[in-house]
Amino acid sequence: MSHYQDSATVIVDDVEYEVEADLSEGTERRRVRAMSTTSSVEGFTLWGGTLRVPDEGAAWSIERSDRPQLRMPDGREAGFTVDNNSDLGTGLLRITGNGDPPF
Repeated sequence: MSHYQDSATVIVDDVEYEVEADLSEGTERRRVRAMSTTSSVEGFTLWGGTLRVPDEGAAWSIERSDRPQLRMPDGREAGFTVDNNSDLGTGLLRITGNGDPPF
């Protein structure tokens, strides 16, 4: 399991927002049953966490975007979605990543 806690950049409609990211990745576990035996197998790699955004306006712009991108300091990027339990007023966005984690 990887963890990233540092600065990053969110890109929305060619506008860049500097954020503080606290992200982790893990592997989904699935229970499968074959005959009378139940076991657990690895599934998809999942990643997500929180982004601390500098102000409420930036939080709203990111939340409303159809395709926000997260760019790491080394240039790697990945898309994400903003979860419904985010607090836009305080600038704390909870996110779920799309595809491979960029960290």
